[in-house]
Amino acid sequence: MAIHNTSRHQIAQSLYIINSRMSWLHRFQGIDISRCFEYTEAYIKLSSFSGARILDIGSYRSPFPAFLLQQGYQVAILDIDPVITMQRKWIRRALRNEVTPLITQANGTRLPFSAGSFDKISCISTIEHLPKNQDMLMMREVSRVLRRGGHCFISVPYALTAAEGTWGKWFQRWYNVSSAAVRLVQASELQIIDQGFLMGGKVGTIADKWYAMPRMLRHGLSWTHILFFPFLFKRDVATSQDARVLWLLLRKA
Repeated sequence: MAIHNTSRHQIAQSLYIINSRMSWLHRFQGIDISRCFEYTEAYIKLSSFSGARILDIGSYRSPFPAFLLQQGYQVAILDIDPVITMQRKWIRRALRNEVTPLITQANGTRLPFSAGSFDKISCISTIEHLPKNQDMLMMREVSRVLRRGGHCFISVPYALTAAEGTWGKWFQRWYNVSSAAVRLVQASELQIIDQGFLMGGKVGTIADKWYAMPRMLRHGLSWTHILFFPFLFKRDVATSQDARVLWLLLRKA
């Protein structure tokens, strides 16, 4: 089952190895800086609780589900984009075996699972792309399919003032602490047991400069991230005043 005493950098290294094996495009693009912080935080938080059944929402091309499978979890993945069906091929190639997750193409506001199906749920930089009140609808669905005593990790873009806009071709919402409490916690009726911030201070400044670069140049250099994460993880002391990402750990009573 899951490894509990692994360092954040070791987790990131494992994710990079898995990602590089998934496809040539994964190898070329590496893993986004923000995702390295979010994946490692999600794993550290969720692996401290019992339960093997985990749902990852918004998996898209992520290596995180394959990493969870490698750690012994029973994994289900869901995304509205048809590319999610490619995960079976990518994961088999990465793990070099026939173990695959349950793959579902569906809208997160209508999860096609029965009540209490999962011990844990991860939703990493996904729910912010749902317009209008769909983020609140999805949180109600998350609560429904999570078993009592189960845990959910959510990460979202953070700003001191809540806002809506676009990120590339996507709709995006930036949450602050108050809007996250209303839209994500109160809407789900889950209990918040922990929260925190990622990518603040100098780390946030480095990330801002990185994201200001042309997209293709970023992708071409993303494989280099792993070289800098011992430095970045050690120096990330994000607070509510300077963070780029907010994470929440929720529990179903």
